[in-house]
Amino acid sequence: LIFLGLMHGCIGDVLLACRKIFPQKRTKWIASGMTAFALGHIYYAIAAFEYLNSTVNTLETPLKMMLLIAPFVLSAAIDFGNIKLASRLNLAYGKLKIGVIIYSFIIAFLLFSTLVGSLTAFASTNDAITLLPILPITLFTISDFVLSTNYFDKERRPMTPKQIIVIHVTYYLAQLMF
Repeated sequence: LIFLGLMHGCIGDVLLACRKIFPQKRTKWIASGMTAFALGHIYYAIAAFEYLNSTVNTLETPLKMMLLIAPFVLSAAIDFGNIKLASRLNLAYGKLKIGVIIYSFIIAFLLFSTLVGSLTAFASTNDAITLLPILPITLFTISDFVLSTNYFDKERRPMTPKQIIVIHVTYYLAQLMF
């Protein structure tokens, strides 16, 4: 699953690069890249949810169900906040609004599944290594957030050098950690 996620990330990078080569089809290339990344993140999310499920397996049923449902609820809340805050953040999703909502849910689900799974594993084992998966997922989330502030900026301002550094360092460090 992790390998498939990495492969889709590579495909997504290539597709997003095409938006610069074919600027007249910018939206289509962004949508294609987002789709590739979303598929990659789905593979990661399946792995994260399997990890979460394995960490809560020994818990009592009510607590187990609450921990399994929590990533879905938290992801929906993030998605709702994303849509509500878009105009405040000067973001315009345009034709990609539905895609952004789906993608946002997937990345949030990946983050929260990993957080809940890692924290649950740590609580039961007290082994700090179980917290390690949180780092690459958090880095992906930071990279995607900074990237989205550029891709969907209403004024289409160019990326600043700081944005470029943050995006690339967080994204490739996360890839390397996988």
